[in-house]
Amino acid sequence: MPFTREQLDPLYDTFYYKEFLEPNFSLSYQYLSGKLKQLPVFVELTYNYEFHKLYDLALLPGISPEDEALVFSLLSSAHILHHIRYSIFEQEFKPLIKSNDQAALDRALGVMNKLSVADEEILQWHFKKWNYSKEDILTGSWPVVNFLHACILKMPDDKLDELMYLPHWGSFDSQVFYFLYRNRREKANEYIDNRISNEERINWSIMATLLDLDNDQYVPKCLELIDNCRDRKDMLWAFFSYLQFNDFVKEKNIKELLIRSEEYFEHCINDISQHCLHFSSRVYDMGLHNGVFMPLHAWAVYFTLMNDEAKGKEMLERLLAKRVALKEDVLVMLQHVLGLDAIPYVLAAVFQKDDDKNDERTRVEYIFNELADYKGRYEMNVLWQFDKYENKETLENVIKFLVKEDSLVIERAVKAISHKNKVIRLTAVRILMALDAPEAITVLKSALEKEKDDAVRDLMWQICAWETVAPVTEAMVSTMVESANKRGKLKKAVIPGLDETTLPALYFQGGRKLTGEEVRFILYRMTRANGMNIDAEIKPVLQLIDRVRAADFAKAVFKVFEDKRFKEKDRFLLLLAAFFGNDDMVSKFCVAINKWITRNRRAMCVYGIEALAIQGSNKALRWIEWYARKYRTKKEYLSEAANKALADASQTLGLTTHEMGDRIVPDFGFERLFKHFTVNGEAYRAFIDSKFKLAYFDDDNRSLKSMPAGTDKKLAAEFKTIAKEVRDVVKAQSSRLEHYLVVERKWTFEEWKPFFLNNPIMFIYATKLLWGVYDKGGQLVSCFICQEDTTLINKEGNEIEVPEQYNIGIVHPVLLSAEDLHAWRRQFFDLSIEPVFPQLERPAYKVAEKDRAKRVVQNFGDVPTLTGYIKNTLAEYGWQIGEPGHDNELCEFLKLDHTNSFEVTLEVDGGYVNSYDKETKLEKLYFVDKTVEPYGRDNPLTDQDEYLVQLGKVPIVFYSEVVASIKAIKMVGSKDDSQKK
Repeated sequence: MPFTREQLDPLYDTFYYKEFLEPNFSLSYQYLSGKLKQLPVFVELTYNYEFHKLYDLALLPGISPEDEALVFSLLSSAHILHHIRYSIFEQEFKPLIKSNDQAALDRALGVMNKLSVADEEILQWHFKKWNYSKEDILTGSWPVVNFLHACILKMPDDKLDELMYLPHWGSFDSQVFYFLYRNRREKANEYIDNRISNEERINWSIMATLLDLDNDQYVPKCLELIDNCRDRKDMLWAFFSYLQFNDFVKEKNIKELLIRSEEYFEHCINDISQHCLHFSSRVYDMGLHNGVFMPLHAWAVYFTLMNDEAKGKEMLERLLAKRVALKEDVLVMLQHVLGLDAIPYVLAAVFQKDDDKNDERTRVEYIFNELADYKGRYEMNVLWQFDKYENKETLENVIKFLVKEDSLVIERAVKAISHKNKVIRLTAVRILMALDAPEAITVLKSALEKEKDDAVRDLMWQICAWETVAPVTEAMVSTMVESANKRGKLKKAVIPGLDETTLPALYFQGGRKLTGEEVRFILYRMTRANGMNIDAEIKPVLQLIDRVRAADFAKAVFKVFEDKRFKEKDRFLLLLAAFFGNDDMVSKFCVAINKWITRNRRAMCVYGIEALAIQGSNKALRWIEWYARKYRTKKEYLSEAANKALADASQTLGLTTHEMGDRIVPDFGFERLFKHFTVNGEAYRAFIDSKFKLAYFDDDNRSLKSMPAGTDKKLAAEFKTIAKEVRDVVKAQSSRLEHYLVVERKWTFEEWKPFFLNNPIMFIYATKLLWGVYDKGGQLVSCFICQEDTTLINKEGNEIEVPEQYNIGIVHPVLLSAEDLHAWRRQFFDLSIEPVFPQLERPAYKVAEKDRAKRVVQNFGDVPTLTGYIKNTLAEYGWQIGEPGHDNELCEFLKLDHTNSFEVTLEVDGGYVNSYDKETKLEKLYFVDKTVEPYGRDNPLTDQDEYLVQLGKVPIVFYSEVVASIKAIKMVGSKDDSQKK
């Protein structure tokens, strides 16, 4: 009898591409359910492979032969069969790989036969899908292996030849060889000979397979292959192959090994850069835990050292003369073979540089660990030859090493301060800086004025400026300028082509105008700034300058910076503009930052944020806060820089970042909600209306369309500035308050009242949102809205008073009952309240009562979408891409709640981190409590995994926002997507 809906629907519901499988989808359903008596004619479609899922019908318990035949007739039909055969093969044979169930194998073979799959195809598919070990093939007796052996034995030569040379197996497949070796020895030898003859060099996997299988039989064959390389003068590959060969042979020919080692070394020494191939022996591992992985020339040295130490050392000296870096594993080998005699080579290696950065890091670490162990067995003064180090990063390590290990470090550093070589002087200063030695201050003070190199001098200042200079006065600036002149630092303009005297004047706080030479001195010292940090020598000088009168100077230097196309090397001009600039500079910085963002100038974007922080006004801090939220996911580097700037400013002010965000919202000098002014003796009030526009009332409370005629020009300009500033503030505050909704920020009533009821901008927000009253435990007690007369009313329209001990927050709709939510929506409609962002209409999702004990959400499982849809949507909701998988596969997205206590993971499958158009499926969703050990366990799979959080214990708002963000992803097959296709 036909299949029922209860049998068919669960399978058909798993089809991803129903829309793109028509008409086959509907026809197959009708056929299996009995509505169509004859097998329909299916069409060729890309997604026909999904029909392999219907094979599960043939596995139903107690299925009749007639129903089974019905399933196979559909699966075997034209345009379906070639799509589904391999999938069914995988499903049937995977459980049988090492199973002793002969009956199950017979059944699987019967299924393949019904799908017209020949034994030869099953054999090929096995080789394509699974790898069998040598032991599995040569000694295994599982039914599947026996079946594969039988296939090989009965396969005609022409079919066997096809199997042996399938192109997707590459140059050599050991399991093919082992099957042939056991069953068709002549074909195995033919397979080897063919592979060897088609390759210019010996294939190591072939040689390893042969020697591992039958050492005695194949040794002559392998030596012949190696000597073929030798005869062609391919000495690198000949020696490499011989070492591999030597690792497998039972009887070692030491004499031959030495001959080949010396022969290779002489060949490679004159062009060592072309001989960088590495080798790791499983025999000559020197008794070390992980063995060594050395270049071939080092192995030649090793074998020579072991049998002729003098000749081996001669080889080492020749390598050093060629400036060949001794790698970490080579040094390990030398220490093992030579013991204390390896010290000179370790000391020589410290001055070298390995071009591989990863290897160099561990190499240098190893060298200094060895030198610490050898302390007292070499002259420490050798390491003070700072001008001989090839790697600057090694200097960082030698400084730390000498500070810790050299008992004469201060004496030697003081002496090196007067050395004629700049690098030695600079490194000596850095050592003294690391030591912070009081006895070195006198030496540095005397050397400071003599030092002409800025890099060395800057470091000296960092160490002893506080001792060298008393509080700077105007009179002392001239002395500093004269000293710089003597050192030849002020001979020419700091900025080529710029006459400093053409810049707007700078004035000391005492009123004196700075000379052109003094301005040049400031510019010169500012070029020594490290990043956006003001140079230590000039910082006390800048503190003497009148910053209010310096605003025009700031604009001028920023214009120079702009004319020079914002080159990173000229960023000291940005630093000067930030230090002296007023609020007008803030707008210029923001325009520049936006340009740098579009041009992907990451470093300049960060410098721009730091410039805003240096300027430091409330307006600058508001923009920093806006950049922090705007780019928290799309350009994380920018958001991180902004958050750091905010954190630093908050720490200085003794506030949280949220509290600082409230404090920097301007009130424009309003008295509570109004700014009172007079025009021609008449009284007026300015205020901000519900559209966030400036509006005006006369003394009779009549609304004016614009500011009164005859308004003083200065006041009119002030109102225009306020109007522009309001637009900027609103741009930041709307998204900021929505963020506060999501993170459930609370204010005490004493904090909330002055901020929202007395600030002219924030009051408008207060009238457009639904507010909640929360008890000390964070539970919602009641709700209210704020009217234009500042009264607070509940949903019944009654005025309320908020108890002082309660907190106020923006209400998330998921916290409201259905009745309350409907009532408040109705009241917002009746009062024509226009929300500033989605609040009451916001999607709200709660955990169903029956699911509260679950730990994994499966609702999203196997939902197809495009990678770009997922990335773009989740990024807007604050998700991050998790750890990528193999080949940069996209595996998961992560999101933290605002307390950083709960983390949610959304697993995905099928996409790539750097791809936007590949089809990707949503999979499991689960939550983790990061405060509970052991945090970090991988791949939670079930609702029984106690490492995961029960859904009922996840914060309600966080859960709702998580589900809403996933629901917002556009799925493949949606209306929008089909139109796009």
